Amino acid sequence: MIRFLPIYVMLLALIASTGAAWAADLPTTSLQALPAEITLNGPRGVQQLIVTANADATTIHDATNIAEYKSDDVNVAAIEAGKVRATGNGITTIHITSGGHEATVKVTV
Repeated sequence: MIRFLPIYVMLLALIASTGAAWAADLPTTSLQALPAEITLNGPRGVQQLIVTANADATTIHDATNIAEYKSDDVNVAAIEAGKVRATGNGITTIHITSGGHEATVKVTV
C-alpha cells in the first residue's frame, strides 16, 4: 500500500488541478459567496468562504479556488484563498470576482 502512495498523491493533484481548470472555463451568469455576512471575534477569528458560480439555471460550480478576493480595509480583515482573517476591530467589505461577476461579504470584527 505504501509503495502506491506517490501514485495516489499524483492522481489527486491531477484531479484537483483539472477540476479548477474546468470550472474556470465554464460561463458564469452569477456569483454567490457564503456566508454573506461574517462576525469574527478577536484577533484569531477566521472564516472560510465558499464561492459558487452559476453557469446556467441548472449548473453550479465551486469557484472558491479560482475567484479573486479583495478587502476594502486590510486593517480590519485580510483574505487569502477564500479564508477571511481578523486583523483589527471594525467593519469592512470583501469583494469577490470571477467570470466578470462580483459578490460581496460584510465583515465585522
